[in-house]
Amino acid sequence: MKTPETQELQSFSVSQMGGLLLAYLRRNTREAADHQGHRSFHYYPTGVEGILEFEILPIWNGNAGTEPLNRLRHLFNDAITLLNREDLIRPDLSQSSSREFFQLTSRGESVQIRSNWELRLMKSTTDVIEMVRPSVLHLVAYDQNDDPANGTCFIIDGNHLLTCKHNLDLQRWEIHFPTGQQISGDRFVVHPHPTRDLAILSLREPEDAVLFKGLSPLLLGHSTLISPGDTLIAFGYPDIPSRYPIQLHVDGIYQGTTRYYNNDPYVTMSNPVQGGYSGGPVLSLYGEVVAVTTQSTGRGDDTNGAGIERSVHNHGTPIEEIFTMLQSV
Repeated sequence: MKTPETQELQSFSVSQMGGLLLAYLRRNTREAADHQGHRSFHYYPTGVEGILEFEILPIWNGNAGTEPLNRLRHLFNDAITLLNREDLIRPDLSQSSSREFFQLTSRGESVQIRSNWELRLMKSTTDVIEMVRPSVLHLVAYDQNDDPANGTCFIIDGNHLLTCKHNLDLQRWEIHFPTGQQISGDRFVVHPHPTRDLAILSLREPEDAVLFKGLSPLLLGHSTLISPGDTLIAFGYPDIPSRYPIQLHVDGIYQGTTRYYNNDPYVTMSNPVQGGYSGGPVLSLYGEVVAVTTQSTGRGDDTNGAGIERSVHNHGTPIEEIFTMLQSV
């Protein structure tokens, strides 16, 4: 099992500390089960606190001082609370009436832990939808005849949006917020990806950031963290007859990564998306964006002169394509 460096440990979040704690629990849990079939943890003589004392503190910088050490202890306790709340561990009352000993639940055994120790907690489809919907915004582009075409963008931090470059190719465009407010494209700085069909939008004026109040950025994952057969959920504003724009989501299955055009990788999915989903997020059941709906390679495109594709999309650009861009925006 990888051991974190002292510098890495000092910057851990609660979920990262929880991931490290869960990894130690897995490694040292006996195979024996109690009468209810729960695996129990009995390795450390002082219960789960022993992980802090015997595993984590020895790699901590002993010269860090009292205040950082107390912060580490608080972080560790918060991680225990997180794991217990998420039903990844539960108090083992057969060992003690206190909260010193914990059992690893079946959910704790199946949860994925990233290489940097951050927990990936599986969510239900309903949970993902409720979490994501407010942060997926309607992009409307207008051609020279002022005919509209739908597109999608989503929040990736306090004042940045992500979409497809081709959504911005028309005469003008604007972003519509859940509150009913809208903002024109000329109030954004466009940062196009040099080779992929992606663009980051940054607000020109700090006062416009009030439009994002109460809206959370989506968690960016990595397409290599999903496996063929995993459920994916795509969000967008499809081109369907309606008086008002409707945000929809469609479920599908991750089919693998394929390469097209300049040998660029694409996430292939069975989600039956259509025109208007372009620029929308594709999420795993861990609530992470793993791709951006970009294009269809399976059917001919019918743009109707609008620039935004009106065809079935079953490919997305891996989200990690924007990581380098984010460092310079």
